[in-house]
Amino acid sequence: MHELPFCFLTDPLPQEFATDFRLWITYDNLAARAGTPESQQVVQDYAQQHLVHGPLTRDNVDAFIRFYSCGEAEQTTQQRKVQLLGSGPRGLDFAADGPLLWAAFWQTYGIDLHEPGLSLHWWEFMALLQALPEECRLCRIIDYRTHDLAELPKATRKEYEKLRKIYALPEEAGGPQHRYASWADRKAAILARKQALNARKTAEETP
Repeated sequence: MHELPFCFLTDPLPQEFATDFRLWITYDNLAARAGTPESQQVVQDYAQQHLVHGPLTRDNVDAFIRFYSCGEAEQTTQQRKVQLLGSGPRGLDFAADGPLLWAAFWQTYGIDLHEPGLSLHWWEFMALLQALPEECRLCRIIDYRTHDLAELPKATRKEYEKLRKIYALPEEAGGPQHRYASWADRKAAILARKQALNARKTAEETP
C-alpha cells in the first residue's frame, strides 16, 4: 500500500517546534532584516530559544526549514516567501504591513489577531493568509509590489510603476534602496510620498 501524502484536513499538524504563529512572525521579521553577522546571530539565538528550544544542528535544520515552509522541504525560506507573495520583488513584510494584515483578517474571517487568547498554528495562519481574497487592500498592495510589469500594457505599467513607489516597503524590510544627496532631498522624498499616499487614499474613498 502506498503511503498517503500529508493531508492538511485529516492529519494532525506537526508539533516538533513551537507552533504559535506570533513566534514565527517574529522570526520572519528578524530574518528579513538580518543583513549583518550580528543580526544573523540574533536570528539564530531567537530560533533556538523560542522555536526549537534547543540547538539548531545539521540533524534538525531540514525539519526546521520544512516547518517554517509549511511542509515544503525542498524550498529555502526565501523561496517560500516568493511562492507566497509572488515572483519578483518582496511583497509583504509582517512588521511594515501589520495594520493592513490585521484589518484583512478581521474583515475576511472575523479573526482579531490581537486577541491574547487566539490560538493559531503557524500553518493555519499561513493557509488563511494565502486565501485572502484578491480584492482586499493588502492583496492589491502586494500585487502592486510584485506584479510582472513586462506583461502589462504601457498605460497600466506606468500606473503600476507609480503605485509601486507609493506602496514600496521600507529599505530595511526589503524595499527598494534609495540614496539621497542631502537630508533636504530625503525630507522632500518623504513629504512627496506622504502626499501621494493621501492622494491615493482620497481617490479610493471617492465613489
